[in-house]
Amino acid sequence: MLKSLQKEKDNITCCFNELEEEHQTLKSQHESVLVHLRQAEYELAQTKTCLQSSENEVKRLQLLHEECKASCASLQNEKGAIKEEVTSLKKQKLLLLNEHEGLKEAHSELQVEVTHLKDAMRMLKNENARLSGLFSAVKNLISNDTRVN
Repeated sequence: MLKSLQKEKDNITCCFNELEEEHQTLKSQHESVLVHLRQAEYELAQTKTCLQSSENEVKRLQLLHEECKASCASLQNEKGAIKEEVTSLKKQKLLLLNEHEGLKEAHSELQVEVTHLKDAMRMLKNENARLSGLFSAVKNLISNDTRVN
Protein backbone atom coordinates (compact mmCIF):
# COMPACT_ATOMS: atom_id res chain seq x y z
CA MET A 1 0.00 0.00 0.00
CA LEU A 2 2.80 2.39 0.94
CA LYS A 3 4.64 1.52 -2.30
CA SER A 4 1.48 2.16 -4.26
CA LEU A 5 1.01 5.54 -2.60
CA GLN A 6 4.67 6.38 -3.14
CA LYS A 7 4.38 5.40 -6.80
CA GLU A 8 1.26 7.55 -7.18
CA LYS A 9 3.02 10.44 -5.45
CA ASP A 10 5.96 10.04 -7.85
CA ASN A 11 3.56 10.03 -10.84
CA ILE A 12 1.83 13.16 -9.54
CA THR A 13 5.18 14.85 -8.93
CA CYS A 14 6.30 13.91 -12.44
CA CYS A 15 3.06 15.28 -13.93
CA PHE A 16 3.40 18.42 -11.86
CA ASN A 17 6.99 18.91 -13.06
CA GLU A 18 5.92 18.41 -16.67
CA LEU A 19 3.10 20.93 -16.22
CA GLU A 20 5.48 23.37 -14.55
CA GLU A 21 7.92 22.98 -17.45
CA GLU A 22 5.12 23.50 -19.99
CA HIS A 23 3.94 26.52 -18.00
CA GLN A 24 7.45 28.02 -18.14
CA THR A 25 7.63 27.34 -21.88
CA LEU A 26 4.26 29.02 -22.47
CA LYS A 27 5.26 31.91 -20.24
CA SER A 28 8.47 32.35 -22.27
CA GLN A 29 6.52 32.17 -25.53
CA HIS A 30 4.04 34.71 -24.19
CA GLU A 31 6.87 37.12 -23.34
CA SER A 32 8.31 36.64 -26.82
CA VAL A 33 4.94 37.37 -28.39
CA LEU A 34 4.62 40.51 -26.28
CA VAL A 35 8.05 41.67 -27.45
CA HIS A 36 7.06 41.08 -31.09
CA LEU A 37 3.77 42.88 -30.47
CA ARG A 38 5.54 45.91 -29.04
CA GLN A 39 7.92 45.93 -32.00
CA ALA A 40 5.01 45.67 -34.44
CA GLU A 41 3.20 48.51 -32.67
CA TYR A 42 6.35 50.64 -32.85
CA GLU A 43 6.80 49.88 -36.54
CA LEU A 44 3.14 50.65 -37.18
CA ALA A 45 3.50 54.02 -35.45
CA GLN A 46 6.59 54.76 -37.55
CA THR A 47 4.74 53.75 -40.71
CA LYS A 48 1.81 55.99 -39.81
CA THR A 49 4.17 58.91 -39.17
CA CYS A 50 5.94 58.31 -42.47
CA LEU A 51 2.61 57.99 -44.28
CA GLN A 52 1.39 61.28 -42.78
CA SER A 53 4.63 62.99 -43.85
CA SER A 54 4.21 61.61 -47.37
CA GLU A 55 0.60 62.76 -47.53
CA ASN A 56 1.63 66.24 -46.35
CA GLU A 57 4.37 66.36 -48.97
CA VAL A 58 1.92 65.30 -51.70
CA LYS A 59 -0.45 68.09 -50.65
CA ARG A 60 2.41 70.60 -50.68
CA LEU A 61 3.45 69.45 -54.15
CA GLN A 62 -0.14 69.64 -55.39
CA LEU A 63 -0.34 73.25 -54.20
CA LEU A 64 2.99 73.98 -55.86
CA HIS A 65 1.68 72.34 -59.04
CA GLU A 66 -1.39 74.60 -58.97
CA GLU A 67 0.85 77.62 -58.48
CA CYS A 68 2.91 76.55 -61.49
CA LYS A 69 -0.22 76.16 -63.60
CA ALA A 70 -1.41 79.61 -62.52
CA SER A 71 2.03 81.01 -63.30
CA CYS A 72 1.97 79.39 -66.76
CA ALA A 73 -1.47 80.90 -67.43
CA SER A 74 -0.18 84.29 -66.33
CA LEU A 75 2.77 83.97 -68.69
CA GLN A 76 0.41 83.16 -71.55
CA ASN A 77 -1.49 86.39 -70.84
CA GLU A 78 1.74 88.33 -70.76
CA LYS A 79 2.72 86.71 -74.06
CA GLY A 80 -0.43 88.20 -75.64
CA ALA A 81 0.48 91.65 -74.31
CA ILE A 82 4.04 91.24 -75.56
CA LYS A 83 2.81 90.58 -79.09
CA GLU A 84 1.18 94.04 -79.08
CA GLU A 85 4.51 95.67 -78.14
CA VAL A 86 6.76 93.45 -80.31
CA THR A 87 9.31 96.10 -81.28
CA SER A 88 10.11 97.41 -77.80
CA LEU A 89 9.72 94.14 -75.85
CA LYS A 90 11.37 91.37 -77.95
CA LYS A 91 14.11 90.75 -75.40
CA GLN A 92 11.63 90.55 -72.52
CA LYS A 93 9.47 88.17 -74.55
CA LEU A 94 12.40 85.76 -75.05
CA LEU A 95 13.19 85.86 -71.33
CA LEU A 96 9.58 85.10 -70.45
CA LEU A 97 9.47 82.22 -72.93
CA ASN A 98 12.66 80.79 -71.43
CA GLU A 99 11.14 81.16 -67.97
CA HIS A 100 8.02 79.46 -69.24
CA GLU A 101 10.09 76.51 -70.49
CA GLY A 102 11.80 76.33 -67.12
CA LEU A 103 8.42 76.25 -65.43
CA LYS A 104 7.25 73.48 -67.74
CA GLU A 105 10.39 71.51 -66.93
CA ALA A 106 9.89 72.13 -63.20
CA HIS A 107 6.26 71.10 -63.64
CA SER A 108 7.36 67.83 -65.29
CA GLU A 109 9.87 67.20 -62.51
CA LEU A 110 7.17 67.83 -59.92
CA GLN A 111 4.87 65.37 -61.68
CA VAL A 112 7.63 62.73 -61.51
CA GLU A 113 8.17 63.53 -57.81
CA VAL A 114 4.44 63.28 -57.15
CA THR A 115 4.44 59.87 -58.87
CA HIS A 116 7.36 58.74 -56.69
CA LEU A 117 5.56 59.98 -53.59
CA LYS A 118 2.38 58.18 -54.62
CA ASP A 119 4.43 54.99 -55.12
CA ALA A 120 5.98 55.50 -51.69
CA MET A 121 2.53 56.05 -50.23
CA ARG A 122 1.29 52.81 -51.83
CA MET A 123 4.30 50.98 -50.41
CA LEU A 124 3.60 52.45 -46.98
CA LYS A 125 -0.04 51.43 -47.22
CA ASN A 126 1.07 47.89 -48.14
CA GLU A 127 3.49 47.88 -45.22
CA ASN A 128 0.73 49.17 -42.97
CA ALA A 129 -1.53 46.35 -44.15
CA ARG A 130 1.26 43.83 -43.54
CA LEU A 131 1.83 45.17 -40.05
CA SER A 132 -1.90 45.13 -39.37
CA GLY A 133 -1.94 41.46 -40.38
CA LEU A 134 1.03 40.80 -38.13
CA PHE A 135 -0.69 42.65 -35.30
CA SER A 136 -3.85 40.57 -35.79
CA ALA A 137 -1.82 37.36 -35.81
CA VAL A 138 -0.07 38.40 -32.60
CA LYS A 139 -3.41 39.28 -31.02
CA ASN A 140 -4.72 35.84 -32.00
CA LEU A 141 -1.65 34.19 -30.52
CA ILE A 142 -2.12 36.14 -27.29
CA SER A 143 -5.80 35.32 -27.27
CA ASN A 144 -5.09 31.63 -27.83
CA ASP A 145 -2.36 31.71 -25.19
CA THR A 146 -4.75 33.35 -22.72
CA ARG A 147 -7.35 30.66 -23.37
CA VAL A 148 -4.79 27.90 -22.82
CA ASN A 149 -3.77 29.39 -19.47
